[in-house]
Amino acid sequence: DASPSEAGGIALWRRAVMNGGDAQLVVDSSEWTKVLGGAQVFIILCKPSDDNAHVAVLLHGSGPENAHHLVVLTVGVPTGCQAVSAGHVGKGKPIRGRAGVSSVAWTRTGTLLYTVSDPNSRPYQVLEHQLEDGDFYEHDRCVYGPVEDPAIFLEVSRTKDLSFNIIYANRGPTCAAWVRDVPSAAWTPVTPTQPDSTYVVEHWRSGFLVKQTGAAGSGVLWAADANALSQGTGGTGRSHEVVPCSTTVTTLDMDVFAEWLVLYQYCHHQQRYQMS
Repeated sequence: DASPSEAGGIALWRRAVMNGGDAQLVVDSSEWTKVLGGAQVFIILCKPSDDNAHVAVLLHGSGPENAHHLVVLTVGVPTGCQAVSAGHVGKGKPIRGRAGVSSVAWTRTGTLLYTVSDPNSRPYQVLEHQLEDGDFYEHDRCVYGPVEDPAIFLEVSRTKDLSFNIIYANRGPTCAAWVRDVPSAAWTPVTPTQPDSTYVVEHWRSGFLVKQTGAAGSGVLWAADANALSQGTGGTGRSHEVVPCSTTVTTLDMDVFAEWLVLYQYCHHQQRYQMS
């Protein structure tokens, strides 16, 4: 939950849903005004780790150093009424942030991927943070990039089944995507680099689903062969169109819930959804 703090900032809290108990303060944005400068600090996003023992928070200051700052906080696993000792600012030593971060994504093994920006505020490389390094971000290794092309902006994400991480390389209306399941694996292209086409990638059951938008077909949904991708024998592994390009049906978005795939579509001037 996010709510105004006593100091006038935005406080981020958490509470164990099943066991109830007292809410635990995760971070108070007002504590970062003296670090980032300016009159106010905003919480841009927060993403908990898979075990809920850590949370990655992006903060944005209104002062001269107004770049997004990444803070990885150790909050402990919720235990009902007892609040676990937290490592947020104001509880113990101050925690340093990593400046110039625009997107973050946890991995299956508990590391954190994030993009960092060049002097022109362009996300141009992806770093990986090990939790045992604490707040020493200078130890983080580069896992993708740096990308020298000034027109390409990188973004890290994760499939909704939490199985794969994704890197999107956005160049205006053109996009390409790479996937990786564990840190030891190489990044594998899952989409072609096609002019005026953007992609959204999800993993469902044993393969990938890619929603393509652009000149080549708006709202096309096609499947990628995971085996061909892992063996490096099938290029991007594109196998068949699940929802072909149509003048009457456009796939707006998709969700994955366990074994269920939900498609949000626009059909005959009406929105609809279907489950598979």
